[in-house]
Amino acid sequence: MRYQLKLSRLVLLSFCLVSALVVFQIKASDSTAAQAAPDTEAIEEIEEIQDVTPVEAAPAAQPGLLQIVGRMHPAVIHFPIAWLTLLLLIETAALFTGKPEWSRFGLYVLILTLLSFIPAVTSGLILSKSQGSDPDFIKLMTLHRNINLSVVLICVIAFILRIARSEKLQGRARLPYFLLILVSTALIAFSGHLGGKMVFGENYLPF
Repeated sequence: MRYQLKLSRLVLLSFCLVSALVVFQIKASDSTAAQAAPDTEAIEEIEEIQDVTPVEAAPAAQPGLLQIVGRMHPAVIHFPIAWLTLLLLIETAALFTGKPEWSRFGLYVLILTLLSFIPAVTSGLILSKSQGSDPDFIKLMTLHRNINLSVVLICVIAFILRIARSEKLQGRARLPYFLLILVSTALIAFSGHLGGKMVFGENYLPF
């Protein structure tokens, strides 16, 4: 009985303490809210109305012929990439099958590849003259340009080798010519990756 009485008193005391704490917190919250509440009579809303007359933008200058040619670079650059990739597939078939039909077809595709370099390189060199002065971008663009020029040079060497030794490029003797095409395709693929970085930013791919 005494134990129950002591327990009841303890519970009652705890309830009183909790109630007092709650009341204290409520009063403190009301006091804080009253201090934080703004005095609406002391607030004056000031609006400044400015007469803004729209300024008509000056018309953009029309691009010249060279600028138009340079801006065609993103479109025409895909042709040498496609032709060179097709050439690699054809020369792979010619190397492993030994059929002359593949070899003749490869010569025509090589000529088309060289012709497609003309608008791609020309437009790229023109476009590079108007790409700002950011040092990182210029460094990337210079590497992109040099790799592409190297691809053109390698393809020209492959063409000369093909014409000069057309009858001797059979079997293993065809391997050096095939390696030139393989290296050219790998380089132009890497150069295309650099071009993507210039257009879409450094981190558009994780490598």
